[in-house]
Amino acid sequence: MNAYAQGFWSRVPGWRDGDLGDDIVLIEQTAKRWKALKLAAAVTGALGFVLLAWQLWSGLYAPLIQGGATAWPHDAETGLLDGLSGPAGWAGAIVLFAAFCLGIYARFMAWWRHG
Repeated sequence: MNAYAQGFWSRVPGWRDGDLGDDIVLIEQTAKRWKALKLAAAVTGALGFVLLAWQLWSGLYAPLIQGGATAWPHDAETGLLDGLSGPAGWAGAIVLFAAFCLGIYARFMAWWRHG
């Protein structure tokens, strides 16, 4: 039973006169179907950043701090590349790329399946 039949109907006078049918509700569920995949992409991207930060810490900053911040034997570019080229750095880069691809796929499919 709708609200009008129960006597709880209120409306502005003259607004939609004679229309006692149910209101049309537009439900946009397409993007919500892909939210889990977007969330997975975000979590995977965060994991990639954590792996890169871990490698950067262990390969570049930890030796500087443990060595008493003495003069770095390499130049800045070589030290940064050495700091990121460890196994966690490569894994972080691969995981970030996978998260990027997953995010693009989720956004594309949400757009493609929209209808």
